[in-house]
Amino acid sequence: MSVKKNIVYNVSLSVLNVLFPIITAPYVSRVLGVENIGVVRFVINSVNYLTLFAMLGIGYYGVRELAKYKDDQEKCSQIFSSLFTILFCSTFLVTLFFVLSINLIPAFKEHRLLFSLYGITLYLVPISMDWYFQAKEKFRMITIRSLVVRLLCIASLFIFVRERSDILPYVLITVFSAIATQVWNLSYAFKTGLRIKLRNLELSRHTKAMLVFFGSNIAIYTYVMLDTVMLGFLSSYKQVGYYTSANMILDMLIGGFYAVNTVLMPRLSFNRAQNDDHANTALLQKTFDLNALLSVPIAIGLCLVASRFVPFFFGNEFAGSIAPMQVLSFKMILNMLNSFFVVNVLIVFGYEKKFLLVAVCTALLSFALNLLFIPHYGAIGAAIVAIAIGGCFQIGFNLYYVYKFTNVRLRWGAFRIAVLLSLPFFALNYLCNKLIMNDIAFLFIFVSLSAIVYFALQLLAKNYLLRQMIEIGINRLKLKR
Repeated sequence: MSVKKNIVYNVSLSVLNVLFPIITAPYVSRVLGVENIGVVRFVINSVNYLTLFAMLGIGYYGVRELAKYKDDQEKCSQIFSSLFTILFCSTFLVTLFFVLSINLIPAFKEHRLLFSLYGITLYLVPISMDWYFQAKEKFRMITIRSLVVRLLCIASLFIFVRERSDILPYVLITVFSAIATQVWNLSYAFKTGLRIKLRNLELSRHTKAMLVFFGSNIAIYTYVMLDTVMLGFLSSYKQVGYYTSANMILDMLIGGFYAVNTVLMPRLSFNRAQNDDHANTALLQKTFDLNALLSVPIAIGLCLVASRFVPFFFGNEFAGSIAPMQVLSFKMILNMLNSFFVVNVLIVFGYEKKFLLVAVCTALLSFALNLLFIPHYGAIGAAIVAIAIGGCFQIGFNLYYVYKFTNVRLRWGAFRIAVLLSLPFFALNYLCNKLIMNDIAFLFIFVSLSAIVYFALQLLAKNYLLRQMIEIGINRLKLKR
């Protein structure tokens, strides 16, 4: 399947990941309330953090290794069997630690039932296979599966989560989603030729390589997830609710950029194995320009509308999420840059150890600063640390390694133009705030006007991506006629 079709499927998946919270988050926030939302997200993020230890960096490593042999099912089965065995052992060890934690740590004991139920997602790690299907470029299957499971979850939420005390049904629905996903994955994988073979396993070779990715993942998610856990320990569940609600909106939107980079990684790895640097350079530049075209206006726009969006979307009880969302909105640009250069350059070129060093330093700095900021400033303090350290510090060092150790040299013109052409948003926001009182009308008119002005200016600036999209659309219309 072509890269374009894979991007369409994976971006469709990201749109689905955005639509699901858009449909469910306002309902769940109002039903459960900020305090209970904080409790649920504290439990989920704590278990997800432990899950990283069980996964040992399988995501990026598994995709890169399998992508080299994606057309050789026998070799893919051998690699998968080795990685499955490693994951089974790591999950067993982490599970022992998890069981001890929920019985000994007071903050965990308080919600032991919720931890025990959501802990089922930890036990599923060995058969968490999205990395396998990404390497095989089976993005169509992933999209269809996610659509079906998400629709079932939406229906279940509206049926079973009706009162403020319905935390347990909410967690059970989340667990059901994970179980259904992995059962579907296993069924499809075996149907399409995957075989688990416990002979001739290369455990030592894979384990050594995975540990580098594991260290990077732990370091990354230390500042991605640990801020939520630290808020639960050092502040209050209400602050957790404020922060995670603001962060959820950003993560929904950022998912689209991760979708593009996830699709590219197996193709870039394959091209590199074939020594086709010319194809990789062209693909990287076009993808970077597309990321810049979209991420900059979304980040600036979200910062400007936060004060009207949060009360409308989550309810007045979540007013404490406005300031964190305004700060975190620039995470859109920083995460886009970090994701692009790490996934598509450093990892593809084999410099994951450089990335590991940056990730570890970032994690340590984030942890130290969160200890200082969270007790005094709560959610807004965690947001400031996330942008300053998790964003700016990391992208600075990642770019240093890209320019020092690789021959990738991208043009930044599209990024600079995107910033310049997003400046009219400030005038539009001022006018709309003065003239429009209704939040729904304000959001619709401001977003519509901003999009029209921005893309019109991009066309006047002769943006080649927009022109190509328009030409493709016109040609398809002609063919239909």
